[in-house]
Amino acid sequence: LAQALRAMPGANHSIEWAPGMASAANAPGTGQDATALADAVALANRSDVAILILGDIEGQSNGGCGEWGDRDSLDLQGGQLALLNAVSTVAKKTIVILVHGRPQTFGAGNSGLDGVDALFAAWRPGEEFGNAMTRLLFGHVSPSGKLAQSWPRSVGQVGGGANPWLQRVRGKWLANAKGAIDPDGRRYDDYLSSATQSPTPLFYFGHGLSYSKFTYDKLVVTKGGRGQGEDEHERERAAAAVLWTAHVTLTNVGAVAATEVVQVYIQDPAGLPFVPFWKRLVGFGRVELAPGESKMLGVDLLRED
Repeated sequence: LAQALRAMPGANHSIEWAPGMASAANAPGTGQDATALADAVALANRSDVAILILGDIEGQSNGGCGEWGDRDSLDLQGGQLALLNAVSTVAKKTIVILVHGRPQTFGAGNSGLDGVDALFAAWRPGEEFGNAMTRLLFGHVSPSGKLAQSWPRSVGQVGGGANPWLQRVRGKWLANAKGAIDPDGRRYDDYLSSATQSPTPLFYFGHGLSYSKFTYDKLVVTKGGRGQGEDEHERERAAAAVLWTAHVTLTNVGAVAATEVVQVYIQDPAGLPFVPFWKRLVGFGRVELAPGESKMLGVDLLRED
């Protein structure tokens, strides 16, 4: 990433790099190298922007991400929380890039995010990570990814009611009538062990930010579909499977070109005894928009949904 940042054409910047936060005597996953931590804080203090690449620690023996690598905590490992807190306290701006295979958490109450200005979830980015991440950091491309799962606030939420796929229309999360209510109207029981930890997800399924902003307008639902396919037979089969099509007009009201991912959810009537879940994602579509541009997007809803 440092090499890609330095090579960005036309960029007027200087890059200082502090590779690694562990010494030979202090292996990854065992703690923080005090000298390296002090160097990182000094570097952040004299920089315009501090970029921290954090996440899973490679290998299975130290509890990294992989087969037979289960963990009893999702917090950043190996002194990374200490690094994050120390750097974000002095940095003018702090950007965190996570390279990881599971959601990460950031200490008690996720207070480690308090000083973070931007958070990128890169997951397992591959060999072009440096080039791709540099284009995102410099705004040549606007982020458009959306979470494919809810991001828990703590390991205790895994498999719990904060997961939209597990929250039923009736049951514990509504019947007890206590705890927080989220934007969808679902209710979550508070934790007995914490007066400050919210039972709602840290980031919701489908969440993802952009460098631009979009407006949604003129929602229209029509019967049938467009029937896309390679030949007439396939188009007829596709059209027969499409029960409805949801059309919406999107406008990029921001200052940069960006891609928006439109998500369509279904919420079934609560009176149906065979409907298990609160809501379900049944379709999505992507639309690229220049600043000020508007487009209509159609998302097909299939009979099987």
